[in-house]
Amino acid sequence: MCFYFSVVINPNTNCGRCSFCQKGQPHFCKTGGIRSTVGIWRNGGWSQYCRVPAETVYSVPPQITLRQAALIEPYSCITHGFDLLMPLATSSNVLICGSGIIGLLWASLLHFHGYRKVTISEVAERRRSLASGLDTGYQVVHPEVLVNNAREANLAGDASWGFDAVVDCTGAPAAIEQAIKWLRCGGKMLVFGCCPKKSSIKIDPHEVYAKELKIIGSHINPFTFPQAIQLVKDMAEKYLSYDKLGIAVFDLRRYQSALDALSRAEISKAVFEL
Repeated sequence: MCFYFSVVINPNTNCGRCSFCQKGQPHFCKTGGIRSTVGIWRNGGWSQYCRVPAETVYSVPPQITLRQAALIEPYSCITHGFDLLMPLATSSNVLICGSGIIGLLWASLLHFHGYRKVTISEVAERRRSLASGLDTGYQVVHPEVLVNNAREANLAGDASWGFDAVVDCTGAPAAIEQAIKWLRCGGKMLVFGCCPKKSSIKIDPHEVYAKELKIIGSHINPFTFPQAIQLVKDMAEKYLSYDKLGIAVFDLRRYQSALDALSRAEISKAVFEL
């Protein structure tokens, strides 16, 4: 007799033996972590069938649909970033840079956790439209609006303008460099987006000192998969509609159409269904 049940895969493994694994930092594993991700460094991301280590397989509760389960892995990474950002009062002014799929998922998570003073900054009109459609009540603006607001606050000597935390989802060094200047005293900058290797930003170390700023990096998903499963289960009904998030479903054979739609920013994420 055969039994079938839904599972979700954590694509990141670790050796369990290196110095990082022994210190409880498996995401920095010398041979695992991002160095051996299934679908990137190991075959499986574009296949109908995939063989993975048993310890990376998690059963999906029946309350979570397969489509919702596709968001568990990205939310496992976001959960790690969220943990690193804590403590952060729900009354904080928060800026999300970028409203691609990761920015949209961050916005949904913050609203779920009770944050209401959130601004989303996005260059692309289509993506701003998706962010506005989340019905969170968040302000969604082009970055130039914030540039102008910062300039006016500076001319008026208004030191209260700015943000208590910034979550960068763009991976664009220029956006990060700009947003750091908008942090209030005691502010936190979470670099969540993947910047190109060897890229650089320019910051004023005196400002970091004077404002007691914190610049935080977030790298994949150590120990957060169980949390992400529960999170998706709790958020699914209200927040994880594919239509609202701009996610489109494709047959695997139409992968080129999916890539084209992503490159034209017509969708935020492509999901393949067999």
